[in-house]
This record gives sequence, C-alpha cells and structure tokens, in this order.
Amino acid sequence: MKFSFTASVEMEGVQLTLDFDRNKLLEERHVWKSALADELQRMKESFPVINILDEWLEAFDNVCNCVLDIKRERTLRAAKRILHYRELHKVEEYCKIGIAEFPAKVEPEKGLKLRMIDFPEVDAYMVVKQDGAA
Repeated sequence: MKFSFTASVEMEGVQLTLDFDRNKLLEERHVWKSALADELQRMKESFPVINILDEWLEAFDNVCNCVLDIKRERTLRAAKRILHYRELHKVEEYCKIGIAEFPAKVEPEKGLKLRMIDFPEVDAYMVVKQDGAA
C-alpha cells in the first residue's frame, strides 16, 4: 500500500492518495474469494483505493435514494388515504377522528376496554404538504 499526502500553494486543500499494490494483495490469495482474486488479477499493478471507494459510495447512495423513493411513494399514498377518510365519512372539521384499539383478549367479567389513538391527520397533512400535493 502506498500512501501520500500532498499540499501546495497552487492547489486548494490537500490531496490524499492511497494506492494498493495488486501483486502484494495477490500474495495473500488464500484470503480472497476466487472472484475477487480474478478481479484483482485484472487490475493495474497499482490502483487507487480512493477512486474505488468514491464509486462504491456513489453506488450505495443511488441504492439508498431508490429505497427512499419507494418509501416516499408508499408514505404519500398512505397520507392521502388518511386525509380522504374525513371526506369519505363526512366528518365535520370540529370533530376528531380516532382509532379504537381492541385488546387481543376480551374478558367478559372485566368488560370491553378500548384504547383510543388519535388518527394521524396532522402527520398525513404534513407529508402531503411537504410533497407539494396538498
């Protein structure tokens, strides 16, 4: 592995270089899976690690953005559905919509106890508003 750190008057900031030596890595071939060893064999004798890491980070960022887009679409659809309930059931503005959570087991001697949860209208509104679809 070669490591260098460069700074000059002409250059803004510093430049960090980290190169791996292919042949040295291949000396430890038993550590690598055969696919990686084959990939190493095709590399230049000395190759920059920073560039490879940058490419990997960009690919990882693209995957993350894809997942977020999928979640964003599902969240937006759910938020719009939540906001539609008031109109669908003709609930007045001054009324509050709640969700009754039923217990898993009902004991008749104790009676039925429900837990009320606020319907997430405000959160749904914020999601839709943030998306610009309000």
